[in-house]
Amino acid sequence: MKESLKFLKKENLQQYQNDQPFLLLLDEFLTHSQHVKFDEIVCDTSIGIHHILNIPNYLGDTQNLADIWKFMLGLQLPKEITSMVVSIEKTKNQIFIESIEARSEEYDQPT
Repeated sequence: MKESLKFLKKENLQQYQNDQPFLLLLDEFLTHSQHVKFDEIVCDTSIGIHHILNIPNYLGDTQNLADIWKFMLGLQLPKEITSMVVSIEKTKNQIFIESIEARSEEYDQPT
């Protein structure tokens, strides 16, 4: 994730300093090994466990529908923050969602 944040220039977002969750996990976050994998994914970033919005899978055996629902939920988070949807098991699956307004403000600022 560190490489993705660097590539997208999202390494130092203000939201990292807040307690508001913005990171949705596609996988259940239940076992010790999943906690270890999560730590590996976010190591060397400012993302902490308190930033997780963990949504249990209540859709029975339809895991694919649960994942789609979580992606849709990522679209509903406040537009002021960059929402992130990641998988612990498939670490290359990383989605970053931000509003067009936030993106255009970033481009309007002088560098």
